[in-house]
Amino acid sequence: MIEVGDPNDVIRTFRERLMTGVYSAGDVGNPDMVKGELSPLWHRVEITAVEVVYPNPDEQVVHPGEPLEFRIGYHAGQGQVTDIVAGIALYSSMGQMIYGTNSHLMHQDLDPVDGDGSITFSIREMPLLDGTYRMTVGLHNVGGLQYDHWEQQVPFQIAAPGRDVGIVRLDTKIIVEPNGVVGGHGPVFRPKAPRPDVRL
Repeated sequence: MIEVGDPNDVIRTFRERLMTGVYSAGDVGNPDMVKGELSPLWHRVEITAVEVVYPNPDEQVVHPGEPLEFRIGYHAGQGQVTDIVAGIALYSSMGQMIYGTNSHLMHQDLDPVDGDGSITFSIREMPLLDGTYRMTVGLHNVGGLQYDHWEQQVPFQIAAPGRDVGIVRLDTKIIVEPNGVVGGHGPVFRPKAPRPDVRL
């Protein structure tokens, strides 16, 4: 009889043997092999919790133009990690990504992490319309190998006034100018000439 052992130990051993010497997603032929539990860096840094910090603690929504913070708790229990990138992506209720960024794209090198701590994404204003949105959180190295990843697991609420439709709430005003003229301020678009009748 063959003794299999704990599935987590089997995955870890497989990952470590398969990925020895791999430091970047580009070093792996199959991109799926660097995602999730197959990443050789999986859980060297773990996401322990994500807190949604609304501007008014008594009101669990954010209104357009108000700030919103996402505090990501982490645990690096295997020693100091010097190469860490934190990223977020915001999704509509239909699963459409409306915004994504990470510390590397923002040209912000994060300090080495060790033990427990938090990384905060502070968004100055949320120009979104009413609805429940979801956030993806990811920690990886500069080469794209994942430490941990939560896919659309963090919901947050937006409450917007009015009856606008879509996803983004733009700060818009309407101006009526009697005798106003179109032209002289930017590109002008006019109706296309009607197509002549074609008779066969």
